[in-house]
Amino acid sequence: MNLDVYYSAEEDRLRLSLRDHNNRTDCWLSRRILLAWINGWLRQLDAVNLPQVAGVDLPRDLGAEHRLSLEFDGPVSAPEVLHTIPPRSEWLRETLSLTVQATGSVLTLNGQGNQMSFELTRKESHAVLDMLAAKARVVGWLDTPQWPVWLGTSEPQPRRHPQRG
Repeated sequence: MNLDVYYSAEEDRLRLSLRDHNNRTDCWLSRRILLAWINGWLRQLDAVNLPQVAGVDLPRDLGAEHRLSLEFDGPVSAPEVLHTIPPRSEWLRETLSLTVQATGSVLTLNGQGNQMSFELTRKESHAVLDMLAAKARVVGWLDTPQWPVWLGTSEPQPRRHPQRG
């Protein structure tokens, strides 16, 4: 499987391009959809137990699992330039569903009357998560605004009007 992630500043969206053999699927992901996807995926990966290995009873380390997954073959980026292919409105994804099992993940993205679904092994899931998180970090989608303490940190006080006499 080949996977490319490209950020379009003009659209403020990530373009996900998935190629397997001779098939190509493209979709646009908004910041809201991408961050919800990553957060949900992380929660589900953490909640799903790995298959039991006979005679091994070690505590689970999701970080170690992630690092090991990135050492082996997984989705790779192709040298192809994605921004040369004009975007189409039917690529916009509005909802997604994710099912994580011990051996992999099934992702379904819906939008504009069409659906895109694909299966990833647990190892591929980690590689895709890493690619998406890296791109989200580069384009500033993981940065949270630093609000001043006085903005939104206390209960609103009733406005007092000066007494007229």
